[in-house]
Amino acid sequence: MRRFDHISIFVKLFVIWILTAVAINVTVLGALHWKRRPAHTERRFIDKNIKEYLTYLATTLRSLPGDAQRKQWLERTGFEARTTGTFHFESQAALPELDAEPHHRGRHGRIEEGLRFGRAKGRTALVLEDSSTSPPTEWIFYGPENAIPPSPFDIRAGEIVALISVLTLIIALSYILLRKTLTPIGSLSAAVEALGQGNLHHEVAVTGKDELASLARSFNGMAKNLREMVERKERMLIDISHELRSPVARAKVAAEFIADAQIKRSITEDLGEMDHMIRDLLESARLHAEQSTLELSDFEMQPLLEQAIHRYASDRKVSCQFPKNAVHVTGDRERLATVVKNLLENAVKYATAPAALEVTLEETPREILFTVRDEGPGIPVAEQERVFEPFYRLDRSRTRSTGGFGLGLSLSRRILEAHKGTLTVESAEPGARFIACLPKTKK
Repeated sequence: MRRFDHISIFVKLFVIWILTAVAINVTVLGALHWKRRPAHTERRFIDKNIKEYLTYLATTLRSLPGDAQRKQWLERTGFEARTTGTFHFESQAALPELDAEPHHRGRHGRIEEGLRFGRAKGRTALVLEDSSTSPPTEWIFYGPENAIPPSPFDIRAGEIVALISVLTLIIALSYILLRKTLTPIGSLSAAVEALGQGNLHHEVAVTGKDELASLARSFNGMAKNLREMVERKERMLIDISHELRSPVARAKVAAEFIADAQIKRSITEDLGEMDHMIRDLLESARLHAEQSTLELSDFEMQPLLEQAIHRYASDRKVSCQFPKNAVHVTGDRERLATVVKNLLENAVKYATAPAALEVTLEETPREILFTVRDEGPGIPVAEQERVFEPFYRLDRSRTRSTGGFGLGLSLSRRILEAHKGTLTVESAEPGARFIACLPKTKK
């Protein structure tokens, strides 16, 4: 059954519905057909009397002196008849021949020894073998046209087309109704995917009062609780960061009165790192809470990249691939400079010398891409998305020599998301490639 696991639940339910409908129809029709059939003893009694009656008719017809008397007498029975063999009689000219195809025993085929059902151009026929003559004579008695309902298998082409049309309409209506009923499942699937990508504001439209509607309401409640929990966490980070700024500022002032220059420099560096971490925390929380306003301006991207490379990667061999024409960007220049700085510093830290860096800038009709690639150890695929989480670092030792606090990439992504852009990472073999994408602003 595992081979069917990839099939959608809608297709599975639709197939189950079709199979159930077929099973019900087969069962009901089979039961009705079985119920209509007479008991075995009753059928034997009826078949025996039919044969005796037809034998009586054949004997009487054969005893009459001429065809005129035979036809006149036969009219009273409601039959037409003709014979094959030594005794020749035909009550009406051009009576049809028996159909050649075999028939099932339900109404056609052998009934008794010497008696069988037949069909002749849509008419029911009873065939009696009269062994009293030599060679035996075969009497064929024709019933009135349409006196007995036709076999369920005798369907005209027009009836087949009408039947197929009705069945197609029923299946199409069932498909539409089933699809409409299961539409909330698709909406829930999309909502779960959006929630997994971090969109906590995505909600499912609730219609009706059935189980799926209840599930949608439960999902919306869960998303609301998660959203409130994250907002409380962001609020707490902002409050803590604000509270820490004052002690750090006082510690900086106190550090200036330390006489030992080496101790003073060490403490000042530590306080600078703390101050930098607090600024990043505040900036990230404000961007995520949409409490910070971007200061948009139009500027060239090449000079910003060149200045950042000269400042943060001057001791490395950097391969730059920039277009010849100036690439203009509409955005917050200071914050985008922070993104470039963080990407370059990250590449320098994790790609030790003499590994080279590669910085590219590309402009397309819809977006502007700039990438930073290093030749370091790379990032495992399973952790490529996690590196954008706050405080997450590949190096669990968290030593100063292998990085900062794990806030740079998280802040960079939030800055780009505030610009309606994206920041992703992929394996470069060797190393890693960070891709920053900015949508072009319509002028």
